[in-house]
Order: sequence, then C-alpha cells, then structure tokens
Amino acid sequence: MQFFDNLYSYNAKVRSKYLRRLYLFLTIFIVIILISIAGGREIGSDNDSLMYATALDQVNLLLGFEPGFRLIVSINNFISGGSSNFFYLYAFLAIFLKTFGIYKVSPNFTISFILYIGLYFILHEMMQIRIGLASGFIFFSFLYLVNQNRKKFILVSSIAVFFHYSTIISFVLLFLKPKKKIRFIYLLLPVLGLFINFFLEKNTLLIQSFFELMPSFISDKTSLYFQSKMSGELDHTVSLIYSLNSFLYFILLVFMYYRIKNREIKSNNDIALNLLLKIMAIQYFLGFILMFNIEFSNRVFSYMGVLTFLLIPAFAVKEFNKQSKLIIYPLIVIYLIRMVYISYALNLNN
Repeated sequence: MQFFDNLYSYNAKVRSKYLRRLYLFLTIFIVIILISIAGGREIGSDNDSLMYATALDQVNLLLGFEPGFRLIVSINNFISGGSSNFFYLYAFLAIFLKTFGIYKVSPNFTISFILYIGLYFILHEMMQIRIGLASGFIFFSFLYLVNQNRKKFILVSSIAVFFHYSTIISFVLLFLKPKKKIRFIYLLLPVLGLFINFFLEKNTLLIQSFFELMPSFISDKTSLYFQSKMSGELDHTVSLIYSLNSFLYFILLVFMYYRIKNREIKSNNDIALNLLLKIMAIQYFLGFILMFNIEFSNRVFSYMGVLTFLLIPAFAVKEFNKQSKLIIYPLIVIYLIRMVYISYALNLNN
C-alpha cells in the first residue's frame, strides 16, 4: 500500500508541475496578445495617442510631460524611434509591471488579472498610458507597506511619481498601520468625505488658492482641471464614484469589514486584507472630497482602484468554499465581458 501511496503522491506532484507550467504559458500568451493590441492600435483611435505621437517629434511639447515619459521617449529613440515602437514599448512595460505586481500581492492571480483586463486594460494601456505605467508600481508599494518596509515604499512610490505626478497621493498611505485592526470609523469616511465636499463645492476659489501653493508639478496639473471645469469640458464627464461599479465595491468593502473585524490580525493574508480595506475607505473618502472637480476625483479614485478593485474580490473569494467558487467564477467572467464592453464604448468608440 505504501508503494501505491507514494506513486499517487508522485503523480499528483507531476500533474501539479505541468499545470503550473501550462498556467504560466497561458498567462504569457495572454500578456503578448494584450501588448500586441495596445501597442498596435491605430494612432488617432483616441485623443491621447494622437497627442503622444505628436509630442514625440516636438521637444517643446515633451518638456510638459514627466521625466519618466521623456526617459521612455529617449529609450525608444535609441532603439529605433517611431511612434509605433513607442506605443509597443509603453504597453510592454505597463502590462508586464501590472501582471508581475498582481502576481506578487494577489491571493488569487486569476481573478485579479481578469479584473485588470476588464477594468483597466483599455483605459490605461490604450489611452492614459502615463498613469497606466505609473500605477503598476502601486502593487509593490502595497507589498512593502504590508511588510512595514517604509524605505522601499518611499523609493517605489517616488519612482511612480517620476512617471506620473498624480501618484504622489500614494504617500498618504504612509500614515496607515497595517497591523492595527480596521475600525468602524473607516466605513464612515466616505460619508464624511461627502459632507466635506458640500462645503468645498461652495468654496472652489479657496481650493484653487490652496493648490496654487503646492509645488509647480502639482499646481500646474490641478489648474488644468479647474480650467476644464470652468470651460464646460467636464459637463459630460461621468463620475466614477457615483457609478454602479463603485456602489458594488462599497458593498464588498462593508462585507469584508465584517468578515475580518473579529479576527486576530496575525497572518500575512489578514494583515494585507486589513490594510487593503483601510486604503479602500480612504479611496472613497478622497473620491468624494475631490468631487468639486470631477476629473480630479476620477483620477485619484481610479488610480487607487488599480490596487483595491483588483485585489479585494480576490480576498473575498477566499471566504467561500469550493462549491460556491464554481458559481463565483462564471459571474466574474460575465462581469469582465460587461466591463470590457463599457470601457470600449465609453473610451474608444466615440
């Protein structure tokens, strides 16, 4: 009997080894397809790609972008040049960074990767490519924050700012304590943010004056948001925080809070989940506060969502048994298809 037990154990290990290799191959295959789609898209299919293609040949326009963007332009020019190769290079860096980041921090890579494709692939890798690359660093910032390695957190977050200035909001997370259990007050933060926004809406001149005191790379960007609002460019912009998607994720936040509130925060999984819930509460808080300018709110809310919206469902699935997961996975795939369609309709089919 011992012989057959050992043989079964050996065969199981072999099967597991081959399944892991197959899974890796499939992931690499999908990543290559995504890079091909994002890098090979027609220039002009969206306004952003046309702007970037124009900026590549004009030094005065390049100076208006972050140092990281100019670095990639220099690398592209050194390799071969051309706008087509530039978009392939950006797509490769951003998709690889996000895929590896998800692998490092998600308790369920499959779910988080599926959600990335549905929620962010078109928006980031085919339109907002600068924040698309910069946002990939947030997974590593989160990892170092969970491990309480503040020096590496600051280093990685600073690199993200090098590629897009708006990611400076990540430094707010330094004030969070991963092992200190989340309290009910965090669930009230979105409500508090909503009330604060009522005040800020009536005092936009005060807010503008406040941002003018910031460093130029922040004040210049925020002034553009305020100008866009005054000119009416944002009148038809859809608010992300008031969307059905946002409402469903807030329900998930409340659900996961009650799942963890009576646990002892000891395991790495619970420490990460505990921190993630705090970050998500702050995400909603900032999203509501910044609603005095819808574009500003959307940028911050969407950026922090790269972390929370991709990871929270992966943690939530762990709370269910195997039978329930058979129902959950098809629902996630349906949700993916819906979000890809909505993202395409809103962003590229204009």
